[in-house]
Amino acid sequence: MWGKKVLCAELEKWGLDMMKNSSLTPRVFLGLTVSVAIVATGAGPASATVTQQVERDAALVVEESTGNAELSVENLQGLAKVTDRDAQSGSLTLEVPGSVSEDQLVDPAEVPAELFEGKGDALINTELPSAVISTFATSSGSQSIIKIESAAAAKEYRFPLEVPEGAVARVLADGAVEISAEDGSALGSVQAPWAIDANGRSVPTSFEIEGNTLVQTVEHNSTTAFPVVADPSTVWGWTVCTATIGALVAGNLLIASKIAKIGGVAKVVTKLKAAKNAQARYKALIAFFGEFTGIAAVMNNCK
Repeated sequence: MWGKKVLCAELEKWGLDMMKNSSLTPRVFLGLTVSVAIVATGAGPASATVTQQVERDAALVVEESTGNAELSVENLQGLAKVTDRDAQSGSLTLEVPGSVSEDQLVDPAEVPAELFEGKGDALINTELPSAVISTFATSSGSQSIIKIESAAAAKEYRFPLEVPEGAVARVLADGAVEISAEDGSALGSVQAPWAIDANGRSVPTSFEIEGNTLVQTVEHNSTTAFPVVADPSTVWGWTVCTATIGALVAGNLLIASKIAKIGGVAKVVTKLKAAKNAQARYKALIAFFGEFTGIAAVMNNCK
């Protein structure tokens, strides 16, 4: 078995090779940190294998080449947590329900292409009775795809949240969840939920906030065509984007009136942060406002 120093050196070399050769553009792998704490008995050999230590302690840090958000995944004694960090907004942690599995449990091909936002392989996978969840990195946060396999599965899926001190999560009129700071400024969101059955038909679904827990309800029944796929999809890190649009509003009454008609700055930011790439952001901006002075700043700060 490799010693701690040798293992870390090999993983570091592997990570550098991945950064040089990875075809998962525009995503680049910044690092893979493995903390190996071999637990030994007083006179016996190590009681945990390297594989078990990696499963428990590894944190995968991912950064978009066009953004500053850091997404990390933890598997701590079978507990799956996905944390999105932003220099201005702080951290959002989503705890994914179920028991962690080594296998990727949801094939992206099972999800309508227009609804799937993930990049690359699933970061972590969990299993529940008659349901599985695979969580993917996205350009603006994470997407946890719930695959409901039969009517025996639960209708409620609970995702405990950890938000910055003083921050509040609330459900908006369109069904999305907004997370705002103590001063009311938007920090991020969970996009409006969706659920689709095996025939491509929508299944009623909604979010609730119970204390610090995001609850997604999927109203399937014995007549539903299974499997059903559904998701909570997070968008995190809005402070700079919000400030940029705020400055734009202050200097342009026409744009200010358009933003008011759309539903406010938070609505605009949600759409921009959810855009899959620069082209999609540009199209959204043009659709909102037409050509305007300052579009370059918004494009740069709202990615």
